Amino acid sequence: MNELFQQFGYQFYQITDEGLLPSETLVPVRHGDLCFLNYLICKKSQAELSPISEKIDAMVKHLDLRKTSKFFGPNEDASESIVQSFLNSLRERSKTVATS
Repeated sequence: MNELFQQFGYQFYQITDEGLLPSETLVPVRHGDLCFLNYLICKKSQAELSPISEKIDAMVKHLDLRKTSKFFGPNEDASESIVQSFLNSLRERSKTVATS
């Protein structure tokens, strides 16, 4: 799936507590006891997205992400099952797209 988007010029940006971070692949991101599954997929460069990233970063600083679905204890395995479900969902969707 990653290659499909990239061949059309799309870039991946992780949406995290640190703003938008460029990524080569669509994979879950773990920052300590937080797990991020969301991505921005677009054709804009990192420089073009900088103002958006700064806004995200500023807004997140006012949130306690430990009180959201992003929080998993540092040794908690629940995030692994969520991550696995997410990856399985992506695989199924890519199969559907490939056969359409």
